[in-house]
Amino acid sequence: MAIPDSTYGQRPGLVTRQSLQAIQGAEDDEYGESFGSAIWGQWRGVLLGLAVICTVVGGYFAMNKGAQRVFDRFWNDTAALPGIEDAYKRSGLADGNTKDLLLEQVHNECKARSDQIGRGQPRNADAAIAESFTLAKQVTYLSCLASERPQRFCQAGHRSHLLMAVRDYYRLMGRMRGDRAAAQAVAAMTPVSSGPAESDPRVLNALQTLVMKGYVARRDLVGAASGWPNDLEAGLSVIDPKSRGCG
Repeated sequence: MAIPDSTYGQRPGLVTRQSLQAIQGAEDDEYGESFGSAIWGQWRGVLLGLAVICTVVGGYFAMNKGAQRVFDRFWNDTAALPGIEDAYKRSGLADGNTKDLLLEQVHNECKARSDQIGRGQPRNADAAIAESFTLAKQVTYLSCLASERPQRFCQAGHRSHLLMAVRDYYRLMGRMRGDRAAAQAVAAMTPVSSGPAESDPRVLNALQTLVMKGYVARRDLVGAASGWPNDLEAGLSVIDPKSRGCG
């Protein structure tokens, strides 16, 4: 009967760092692969569902121009509606060092007229009524601004301020129309097509007079109102300058 070799007195084998890493690597490969497969299997269905939802929603809003404007309200320049003071502040002529006293006087006079409109607004007015008063104030201000001492528009600063006020007016109309159209579209779940916004007759008449007397170029006014569907270009196309107000 063979007697096994005795290990007494022999030094046991050493476990080296390389051998531990090899063992751990084999275990990671075995368990990591199965764990990763399980996680991917769970999330694959979730991601597929999200992709379907995004495709459906994206297709609807791509079709619905009115609803897109709701998102544009938050993605574009500012979410707030343009106000009467905005153009005056942006003009730079309200600052202390470059303040234009004539423009300040005209601005204050026209703003006072528009403030009279705002005083008639009900305290607890709903959104539609509040927007109507906001637009009426802008109409009063812009028509006043374009009519007061038109000779001053021969100065570049006054002319630039007017163009910024024109831009704010048509931007305000476009935003209001877009928000209403979007609300109607979402409620009805149907696409909305909107035509050009009609200029208030007071605004259009004041701007037509400036073009006819040669104080402001037609192309400058049309360019200021561009970006939102409106009838300004059509309204000014029937006017021929009768004189050159600025020599």
